[in-house]
Amino acid sequence: MPRGPKPGSPNARNGGLAVKERYGLEYYRVIGTDGGRRLLEERGIEHFVTMGTKGGNATKAKMGPDYYREIGRKGGSTKHG
Repeated sequence: MPRGPKPGSPNARNGGLAVKERYGLEYYRVIGTDGGRRLLEERGIEHFVTMGTKGGNATKAKMGPDYYREIGRKGGSTKHG
């Protein structure tokens, strides 16, 4: 049986704000970093490559190839460094 409020509900939001107030933003940074390290150790870099490919394919299917052309055009037109 699930614990806590339904994700996305006002009660869930209030709970998240209470944790943020109690522990601060650094708490979320630490648990995020620890989670990323653990995933890397357990599943390896290939996991991240696979997730990136899946995400890219999903974005391409949703937005179309013109989306990437526009990103490339905008990125190429900015001044770097």
